[in-house]
Amino acid sequence: MRRSKLQVNLDILKTLVKNGKLNSTHITYHTYLNNKSVNECLEFLIENNLIKELEYKTRKKYSITNQGTEALELADRLDKILHVFN
Repeated sequence: MRRSKLQVNLDILKTLVKNGKLNSTHITYHTYLNNKSVNECLEFLIENNLIKELEYKTRKKYSITNQGTEALELADRLDKILHVFN
């Protein structure tokens, strides 16, 4: 079954919570997405202040923000109440 954009974004946020700071290649690996989809989602998440981009030497890494953590917690609570992500 194909995942919705919301589910994909939540998967990226969960991956960052679980694994800490990651580059886009590692996010791609952990979420089972292609690079194009991950980059589109990363841009969306950055624009909405749910993740932040960090510079490490020549590589970019991504980390979840406090707002991203709160959004993930709200989504988990909503899922428990409504069972919408099953």
